[in-house]
Amino acid sequence: MRRGDYATALRLLLPLGEHGDAEAEDGLGHLYASGRADKGPDFVRAYMWFSLAAMHHPPGNDRDTNERNFEGLAHFMSPAEVELARELVRNWRPR
Repeated sequence: MRRGDYATALRLLLPLGEHGDAEAEDGLGHLYASGRADKGPDFVRAYMWFSLAAMHHPPGNDRDTNERNFEGLAHFMSPAEVELARELVRNWRPR
């Protein structure tokens, strides 16, 4: 994969994240938050992926970082968007 090839990164990370891989979920959170996964930032999806990464990482720095990431995103989201993201997390099941 070439540096900056975000389409390939998304294609490779998405199946891993959908299976509950915390590192992939973290990467997906960054792709969606930065707008590199689509045509602009998607804070709802980023919040979802960072939340899942925090849930799937063991206690420690990685979990703490992911918690700060999704909590920080909430400041840029409407209450309805935060609730939608939380609902996506609640309904998420590994594939």
